[in-house]
Amino acid sequence: MGKVRLRREAQRLVDEQVLTIFSKWVESVDAARGEPVNVFLGSECVATGFYEGIGAVGLRILGWECGLDPGEIIASRLEEALKIRSMLPLRSDAYRLVNAEGDRLPGLIVDVYRDIAVVQSSSMGMDSMMGLIAGILGDLLDVRLVYARHDQRSRREAGLPVYRGVLWGSGPPTTRVREGDAVMRVDVGRGQKTGLFLDQRDNRLTLASLIAGGERVLDLYSYTGGFAIQALLAGASHAVLVEESEWAAGEAKHNLRLNGLEGRSRVIRGRVEEYLSYLKESFDVVIVDPPALIPSALHKEKGLRAYRALYRAAARALRPGGLLAASSCSYFLGMDEFIGLIGDGLKAAGLEARILKIAGASMDHVSRPVDRHLRYLKMVFVRVTGA
Repeated sequence: MGKVRLRREAQRLVDEQVLTIFSKWVESVDAARGEPVNVFLGSECVATGFYEGIGAVGLRILGWECGLDPGEIIASRLEEALKIRSMLPLRSDAYRLVNAEGDRLPGLIVDVYRDIAVVQSSSMGMDSMMGLIAGILGDLLDVRLVYARHDQRSRREAGLPVYRGVLWGSGPPTTRVREGDAVMRVDVGRGQKTGLFLDQRDNRLTLASLIAGGERVLDLYSYTGGFAIQALLAGASHAVLVEESEWAAGEAKHNLRLNGLEGRSRVIRGRVEEYLSYLKESFDVVIVDPPALIPSALHKEKGLRAYRALYRAAARALRPGGLLAASSCSYFLGMDEFIGLIGDGLKAAGLEARILKIAGASMDHVSRPVDRHLRYLKMVFVRVTGA
């Protein structure tokens, strides 16, 4: 086992039990990249982890003892993660099993879509254990396939190999999942993230609970149709879905047919900004779930302008008395800033807001208090009236 020594200034990170430690806090290394290491602070050995040395990441901590067996730790953490999820009221057979640091497995994501488990690593150390991880998941879960989605931007930026494919089991990388009353097709090989935006599952179900019946719905950045489908199944009369991706728009149409909703919906393939610029009609419910418009701190001012323009345009499509369901997945946008942008947009449209609920990611996206970066998603449900 290798050895990594931290700078004295890293004492705070050790005290807070931060599990991803940047290279700037590493003083010396006697290890190969991806190798298990004992971690020292001064003369004291304080932890076991993986030496990464990729991008800005220096270490992934597995446990706050020395000489731990990485395989045993990973196996026990996977079992613990499954136990935690078994106690949650998920209302779905699609869920996040491992949420990186939140489950004390930094650099690892595992999502389960009924009979498929999808693994996503951003760690060279986790990569080295991937065969073991896939085998454990195959034994632990009632799945036929364990699939790798190692193609996210963070891997490219870190210089890790980018690939996707079967790790364990056999069969096509597509399945159907249940979410509340909805059925959705998921393609884990082609879909965004690991196939579906599981972080929004609880928010989609919340939207369904707020539908009174008969509403006309506008679902912007609809992806494969999750929000609109939940609204329609809850009693909305009609939905318009706007999605730029040709593949996602096609999947949305398929999912609407799966749920018998094609006669009460219309899918428009195009850019949301262009659609809103010529929109003349108004809606009772408007859902705005854009991609991260502030991908980094350097892009914050530009992103704020984009969010402000988006919410002003979306607010103009909303009828007085209507419901706005707005979200942001930009980590660099704070909740108060986000609510302020929504308020500005509604005010510009002559509407007054009443916040019904402020939410984050689905409850299976667990985090520890110190894991601020895992709490990126913000969702606000707002009822509006005339000014």
